[in-house]
Amino acid sequence: MRNLNILAAILVATGLAVGETIRRGGTDFYLPLFVDDYIMAALLIVGAWVAYRSTFSDLRFLLLAWAFTCGQLYLSFFLNLQKYMANSEDPGISSPVWVILIFIAFFVSIIGAFETIRQMRMLGSNLPLHTDAERCR
Repeated sequence: MRNLNILAAILVATGLAVGETIRRGGTDFYLPLFVDDYIMAALLIVGAWVAYRSTFSDLRFLLLAWAFTCGQLYLSFFLNLQKYMANSEDPGISSPVWVILIFIAFFVSIIGAFETIRQMRMLGSNLPLHTDAERCR
């Protein structure tokens, strides 16, 4: 299951980077809304790489990448869905294809985050849910 989670992270990262390049290529864009997909892709790739290379199955960075991606895609999905529903005659970049693709990436990122948490618990990893002072007791 760990390898499937890593593969999902790589596929979503690739899809985000390629999709954003296609979607925004040759258009005027607001830089922060353009770069966020590349940040998500970079975090997912690094998280997958760390999880793959780790001998003790350290999945914390992958969890961070999935969580960041979930948050970013939540906003993206609902904004694009609203744009499409408000003006389905001329959807522009918020066409139904983009809305569906964003939804798929959002859904996979939610599953990836929960699967990473499940894997961490199965491996006995301590989730960063306590402070160092509590750990010393």
